[in-house]
Amino acid sequence: MNKIPNHIGIIPDGNRRYAEREGISLKNSYIHGAEIALQISDIAKNIGVKHVSFFGTSSENVLCRPKREMAALRQGVLFFCNTALSLGHSLHLVGDIEAIGQTPKEKNEFLKLKRMSRSEGNFVIHADVNYSGEIRNELGPLFKAIVKHGLRKVRARPEEFISSADVPPIDLTIRVGGKQRLSGFLPFQNIYAELYFREELWGDFNEGMFREALDWYVKQDRNKGA
Repeated sequence: MNKIPNHIGIIPDGNRRYAEREGISLKNSYIHGAEIALQISDIAKNIGVKHVSFFGTSSENVLCRPKREMAALRQGVLFFCNTALSLGHSLHLVGDIEAIGQTPKEKNEFLKLKRMSRSEGNFVIHADVNYSGEIRNELGPLFKAIVKHGLRKVRARPEEFISSADVPPIDLTIRVGGKQRLSGFLPFQNIYAELYFREELWGDFNEGMFREALDWYVKQDRNKGA
């Protein structure tokens, strides 16, 4: 393949439906999904992709989902992040990390992950955790920066002051689970991304499907027009 995307975004939808279909616990479903995400990350790295972003959980999920579901989701996120670090990947956390942990142990784990977060490296995994792409959340830090640093400095490089700063533009976004929308996933980075949708649940996603998405991407006419 001669047209490798620099940055791939992934919305791994369908973990709850997968748990119900397979008759397994939500925690096991999210751990299984995390394992798939790690496998896809390894494949992406090996073919020359430099950045992969995963929509781990949105702020809306954190506010609206039942506590039982969020407990399982947090375990999946922690498993994914800790394993990614143990494999030597650069892990960049995006979102209000402190607000997602409920137990003291979880809060400490998420704070530790935030301290280890870095957006530089030969291959970077960006994990959106308790993230919201809504205007007030993405631009809140930018408005604060204008007050602190002045308009001239912020206007020169506004991308450095938004909530998702240090996340580069996305070339290809893959969403599974049947829905054809971004659901607030990194709107500034997705402005010129190619959007690829599949019906399969995330728990069924595999290397073959990933390579089909890459083959589809190669055939797209990449430009920044309509």
